[in-house]
Amino acid sequence: MTEEKRKERLIKEINKKRRQLDDFAKKKGLNHDATIKCSQELDRLILEWLKVNHF
Repeated sequence: MTEEKRKERLIKEINKKRRQLDDFAKKKGLNHDATIKCSQELDRLILEWLKVNHF
């Protein structure tokens, strides 16, 4: 996978995970296990994006 494709894939995954996190937070609350897990997954994706973009 080219670096540009990887960046595009990560942006799509980040946006999807953000929507999922927003949904979980609204439906289950901020302290629910599913919300926390989703937040951690979003953190991982963002860190991966930062590494790919050399930040």
